[in-house]
Amino acid sequence: MVEEAKALNVRCPVMNWCEVILPIACVHHMRGKNCEALRHDKRGWLLVSLTGHLWIDSNREEARRRGFLCPLGKWGTPFKPDEPPMPGSVAEKTSCAHNAVVRDLTCDAD
Repeated sequence: MVEEAKALNVRCPVMNWCEVILPIACVHHMRGKNCEALRHDKRGWLLVSLTGHLWIDSNREEARRRGFLCPLGKWGTPFKPDEPPMPGSVAEKTSCAHNAVVRDLTCDAD
């Protein structure tokens, strides 16, 4: 997923105000990744640059306001089977199955 985004020159949605295009580098888990279900559920994935990932971590309130983090009370809770993807997520932007399992695409900035 990350490699596909790089090949298509996808711009980091978090840092879209920059004049410099920051390449996608990793997956940000918008609802956390404290359980297996969240780690591999594309409904909560946002493809970001390393700089964007660090910005989210350093600016949680603003990141939540902009939709890069889930609403309070949803952190760490797996998606229900019929729950729609988060806005901007990989699942929302692609036709992939909601629960498709993809491994080894995360970075340590989470």
